[in-house]
Amino acid sequence: MRKLRITAIAVVTVLVLAALAGPALIGRYTTRQLDASLAAISRLGPFELHYTPTQRGWFGQQGTLGITPRAAPFAGLMPAGQPLTVQLHVAYGPFPFAAWKYGFTLWPALAVVDLRSGALDAALTKAGSGYTLRDTLGLLGGNHGRVTLRAGTYHSADGGSLSWRPLRLHTDDVAMHDGMLAGDFRLHWGGLQFAKAGPGGPGQVRVGTVELTGSTRFRLGIPVGDYRIRLDSLEAQPPAPAQRLWMREIRLDGGASVSAPGFADSRARLEIGSLTAGTTRIAPVVFAMDLAHLAIPAYVALIQAVRQAQRESPPGTPPLLAAQHSMAAIQPPLLRLLAQHPVLHLTQLRVGMPQGAFTGSGQTALAALPAGATLDAPTMLKALQAHFTFRVPQALALHLAREHAAQAGAPPAQQSAMAQQMLLQLVQRGILRRQGDDYVMDLTIAQGAVQLNGRTIRQL
Repeated sequence: MRKLRITAIAVVTVLVLAALAGPALIGRYTTRQLDASLAAISRLGPFELHYTPTQRGWFGQQGTLGITPRAAPFAGLMPAGQPLTVQLHVAYGPFPFAAWKYGFTLWPALAVVDLRSGALDAALTKAGSGYTLRDTLGLLGGNHGRVTLRAGTYHSADGGSLSWRPLRLHTDDVAMHDGMLAGDFRLHWGGLQFAKAGPGGPGQVRVGTVELTGSTRFRLGIPVGDYRIRLDSLEAQPPAPAQRLWMREIRLDGGASVSAPGFADSRARLEIGSLTAGTTRIAPVVFAMDLAHLAIPAYVALIQAVRQAQRESPPGTPPLLAAQHSMAAIQPPLLRLLAQHPVLHLTQLRVGMPQGAFTGSGQTALAALPAGATLDAPTMLKALQAHFTFRVPQALALHLAREHAAQAGAPPAQQSAMAQQMLLQLVQRGILRRQGDDYVMDLTIAQGAVQLNGRTIRQL
């Protein structure tokens, strides 16, 4: 019994000491982590961040975060010398597993950071909405972010209205290196609707449900992993029926992986279940590509050079001068990247119509560049190597040729004959060739020559 009392007293003493000393230690650690994170973001991006504590307490602190854009094009968004300011509310508790005011959690949290903006609060309250921007700092260095936006409706003075449905974004273990992000992301958004009544107005625009998931981690300085984006629908309905646009079942999948020591592969695939523009319906649309044999050290150096050029571009720099400065800065790492011969593959192109589907595939790369080469247009064109094959079913080719004849003003009775004659001329000139029931175009670029179906048509 005596040992039990001694043990209980020891445990209570440790807890009391932790409760007294914990917030101070955690507060200092959180402040250091916050300052280091903001300094890293300032070094890497086109914004300068500065945090000023305004109130310190035993279980938290408050402060002002100033965001100053210092590179084009962001610098023109705010008056000179006037940063965007938001309020940070940082809460921490007596133990690593408790953030005071947010309760006890089994997730080992050091602190909870809430971000508030007075202007955003006022605007969303007027629209009947609200938001949460919160990041939880983990005991072991991770983080857990949460962004929410409640449904709301905004009415403008000119009769327009913008309505949005709830949004939820959860992030875990987000990290940033050289301006690149990695981590786990989960987003669900119910979409929005914009409407403007009256003659000459833009009509209606609807964005359906959006879902995004992704999981990436840094390897060798780049984020590798997978992502998936789903958009239920996108509609634009201006008053003129011929200008209306509908897209359904939009899917984007992609990712990157380390394929060999020092090299990475990336891939992307876009699918649109159906696309209707005016009276024309296309279903489906598929575009898939991958980039193979990407030299990681050269790619990281290229990203760093791009960001450095952005930071060094003073506000108000003419776009052409800024582009010239950026090209001079990125040329050395880009030459190193191209010297490793990355290959861009068009793995699938498919545009479906009632008469058939237009398809394509191929790849492009650069031959070895001569020593001391520069990235000018003549050098790049002579080193370009590409081969693509495109196919059009005969029925689709005739349909497109008839539409061209109709747009040229041909009488309806003559459009079919003109379409046949047009396709025959393209075959005779070597632009198309017949292969079964398809018209085929083979495009090859090598040693500065452009060939169609084996026939040189131009020297670059």
